[in-house]
Amino acid sequence: MNIFRIFLLLSFFEPVYTISMNILYGIGKPAKAFQPFLLAAPLFFLANLLLIPLFRGYGAAVSFGLTILTLGIMYLICLGKEVGISLRGIAGYMKSAPGTVKQIMMARAAGNF
Repeated sequence: MNIFRIFLLLSFFEPVYTISMNILYGIGKPAKAFQPFLLAAPLFFLANLLLIPLFRGYGAAVSFGLTILTLGIMYLICLGKEVGISLRGIAGYMKSAPGTVKQIMMARAAGNF
């Protein structure tokens, strides 16, 4: 597998943690916004120490991905406690949204987009 594909696959949670962090700052909870970094920074350091010597570029990609995944999950947990937002709720909203990806792709295939 290509290193860039690993980065692409595992960086799905980067927008999730970025938006979640900004929401926590926006509602006046900067301490809550900083807490996930306290877990992610040592994880990133340890994963780099273990994976880069063994797998080189692939190890760096996986280390980055694990850190981003951890940050995304931790921010969703913090948001769930503070605001009541969850990944399940987001997925349910996307499923019921009028412009779903499937509808857009069908319209594009039919030439209506």
